[in-house]
Amino acid sequence: MARTAEKNTWNVAGIGAAVALAVAVWQGLGAPTYQVNTSMIAAQVNDVDITMAELELAIEAIRRDKHGAVTHEDRKRALDTLIKEELLVQRAVELGLFETDRGVRKASVDAMLQFALTRMEQSPSEDQLRAWFEDHAGLFAKAGRLRASVARVPTDEDAAQFAQIITASDFPTAVRQMPTVTLLPVPDIAIPPAKMRDYIGPEMVSRLATLQDGDIAGPFPQTDGTFLFAWLKQRTTAQRPEFDAIRDTVEAEWLRSVREKAVDDYIAMLWRQADIDLNAGPLTQ
Repeated sequence: MARTAEKNTWNVAGIGAAVALAVAVWQGLGAPTYQVNTSMIAAQVNDVDITMAELELAIEAIRRDKHGAVTHEDRKRALDTLIKEELLVQRAVELGLFETDRGVRKASVDAMLQFALTRMEQSPSEDQLRAWFEDHAGLFAKAGRLRASVARVPTDEDAAQFAQIITASDFPTAVRQMPTVTLLPVPDIAIPPAKMRDYIGPEMVSRLATLQDGDIAGPFPQTDGTFLFAWLKQRTTAQRPEFDAIRDTVEAEWLRSVREKAVDDYIAMLWRQADIDLNAGPLTQ
C-alpha cells in the first residue's frame, strides 16, 4: 500500500469530515477497486480481508432494522458499508491517529470495551439471580438510622462536672445547668449514619453504633482539647427488602457487576498476553 508523509493534524472533527468525504467520493466517482473472493472472503481492500462472517453480521443488523426479508441491494449496501469503514480505518492508521489523537484513541477504547461486553451472558436465570441476591443482600439493605444529641465541653474539669450531673439527672438537664456546654448542630431526627458523619465525624458515629437507645457515652477527648458526650436517643437497624419487591433493581445491579467483571477479565487477558515494561521512576516521585 502506498503511503504518503503527512502531518498528523487531524482531530475527531477531521475524522467526521473524512467520513463525509469518503461517502461523497464513493457516490460521485464510484467504488474503489477491490477484489471479491467467492470462498470465505467477501472482499479485499488493499490486501485487508473482509470476511463472510463480518458481512453476515452487517446483513443481520440490516435485517433487524427492516423487520423483513433482506434483498440483494441490502446485501450490497452492507458490503459497501464495511468497505467504507475499512478505507477510513486504514487512512487513520496511515495518519497515526490511533497513536496521536486522544479522541480517536478514546473511541477505540470505548469500542473495545463494548466488544468485551458482547462476550458476556446478557441475562441471568431466576435461580441465578436469587442466589446472587442472597450473596449480596447487603447492597440492597436500607441503611439504619441514628437520632442523637452530642455536647461539647471545653475542659477536662467541665467534662468531669458534666458527667456528675448526667449521673444525677439526665443529658438535657446537664446541658441546661452548664453554660459552658454547647450542642453540636445535629438535626433532632433519625438520619442515616453517612449523614450523621457530616455533623459529628466518623469516629463519633462509630461510637454511637456501640450504644443502646438512651445510653450516654463520654467524655471523648478531641484534638482541639475539648471533650464530647453523646446521647443516643434512637437507633434503627438496617432492613433487607424482599427479593420480589426489588427484582428489577437486583437484575440491574447484577448486570452492572457482570459487565465490570467481563471488562476486568478481558483486560487481564490482554495484560497477560502483552509484553509490558514498566519504568519505576515515575512511580517513586
